[in-house]
Amino acid sequence: MFITYDPASQNKKPSRRTINAFVAVHAARKRRKPARQDQGINTYWLQPEDSEPKHGNDRQVTQCIQPVTPRMTVPIASGKFYPISLDTKGPSTNRALAYYFDVLLPHDSSALGHGDSRAQFYASVLLHWSNAHDAILHGLAAFTLCTLEPQEHTDTGRARAATLYHRKKLFDLVTDMLGRQIVDDVLIQALCLLIPIDDYLGYVDFSQVHLDGLETVVDARGGLAQIGQSVPGMDANLQTSLLVSKSLLSTHIQTSLAYNATPAAEAASLYPTLSVQSTLDLPIGFQHLTHTGHLSTNSVPILQSFSAWLRTHGTTDPALIPVWRYSAPAHLTPIEKCLFAALLCFADDLSCMGFHPAAIIFRQPRKRAEMLLAVPELWRDPALADFAVWMALVVTTPRNLGIAPLTVQRALFCKIFETRPGTYEWVHIDTALQSFFYDQGRARVWEGTWKALYKGWNPKPE
Repeated sequence: MFITYDPASQNKKPSRRTINAFVAVHAARKRRKPARQDQGINTYWLQPEDSEPKHGNDRQVTQCIQPVTPRMTVPIASGKFYPISLDTKGPSTNRALAYYFDVLLPHDSSALGHGDSRAQFYASVLLHWSNAHDAILHGLAAFTLCTLEPQEHTDTGRARAATLYHRKKLFDLVTDMLGRQIVDDVLIQALCLLIPIDDYLGYVDFSQVHLDGLETVVDARGGLAQIGQSVPGMDANLQTSLLVSKSLLSTHIQTSLAYNATPAAEAASLYPTLSVQSTLDLPIGFQHLTHTGHLSTNSVPILQSFSAWLRTHGTTDPALIPVWRYSAPAHLTPIEKCLFAALLCFADDLSCMGFHPAAIIFRQPRKRAEMLLAVPELWRDPALADFAVWMALVVTTPRNLGIAPLTVQRALFCKIFETRPGTYEWVHIDTALQSFFYDQGRARVWEGTWKALYKGWNPKPE
């Protein structure tokens, strides 16, 4: 600020008033207490002091006045402010929560159908709960770190250790709340976080326990309609979160080889022979597999449900397509479990789920690729060769290629190249794929995956 100071002989009241006002503001700033440092994660900026005033030769003094502004606090994370103390509660907590509220939460709000005001309300409730309840804080941190974990086994030690730290804290706090018979909406939200975390980490021993325990907690809360009633307007959000967590766990139990996998020979004796009319609406490849006994009648309703969903939404903008889910019957064979998992992956890639930054929690491409490798029947029968290629491409080529499990993918396709008879030219592979559920957009991505893997394949010398 530049102010011309005139000699006393000249009456310049406007200049005098300007100077007095500026001095008063400057003094008020000096008296102001600095902002508390424990209210957020901040970066600090200091304004330098100006040099000495310069004097002219004609008693006119031109003075450059720049105040020494008190230390200002500016929140990090794109200008957003999170009331998290610098004394964090565990490794990577601040980064995980910042990513959750900046990236994951807007997608969750969109999936819940929130407008701007509802999205802000939903975020404010979760932010309040994460400040007031350590179970929510550790749950959000662990969930977020799961979504950020690289799918390769390189340099994941520290990331996995941070995830396990927050998961253990969350598990201990949930156990403590249950031990003290505290059944409230905070406990429900904590369970909705713990269930997908344990499922992603592969804690299969907890899967059925979580599923049964969730039912018990909901009953103790007074039923689904009572969930979320502690915060007006939060009921629909929390009820949806609970149903999504329950559906996720149920689906992954149904597709896990560790649960009720029925041998193919036993399945053939359990179910009657299919009629031709019952599979006419299915792609020719699935018709052939059902009529040769490779797929039982148990799998037909799953295929028909997916086929109807694909016909309805196949030409829609992927961002607007709802997620396909199906409650599979019991006693699926290992091959049918692989098929069900592949259909879930295909549906996620064609729908809005493929764009979600937490898609890896639901899709789990590495676990499902390992599942295909673990089914020996899939590799012994030449009649399943094209079917195995289709499932491998669907499972290991997600819409977000950043979560592709490259190491397991290479191992899976080495198995295909070693066991599959016939040619490996893409034109022939593409023709075979069209015998199953097919999408032109996804096929272009599959083509790139196939050619890259085949080019890098080194067959064993004879």
